[in-house]
Amino acid sequence: KQWYQRRVAITAGSIKKQGDCSNNINKYQIKYREKCCDIGIVGDHVRSELKNLVGDIPAKISDIAGDIGTLQQALSYYQVFARFLINDPDLEVCPLLFFISQHGNGTVSQFETGTLPAPESDSDSSV
Repeated sequence: KQWYQRRVAITAGSIKKQGDCSNNINKYQIKYREKCCDIGIVGDHVRSELKNLVGDIPAKISDIAGDIGTLQQALSYYQVFARFLINDPDLEVCPLLFFISQHGNGTVSQFETGTLPAPESDSDSSV
């Protein structure tokens, strides 16, 4: 009799655990789809969908660079304000944002040196 009651209790516990697991599967599938939606993919073929997103990066960076151009007045105001607070007329704040607002989507070399890098030719490379 005890053996039978113990088996019934184990079976009931197993059925409850199976139901909990099914609920968790559904809950995590919903969370997975939400996270995929947050990053802009469907989630069926993650690798290929992420590869496609990488191709969109240059266009997004150009859009952001264009939007930063509209911040020129706010950046200038912030720089004047920071120079006043710190009492340093030569203080540079947000130099990269200033560069992007004036030149758009440039290169790191252009930002650091102020000039565009020379185009690389294939004959010069010795690999």
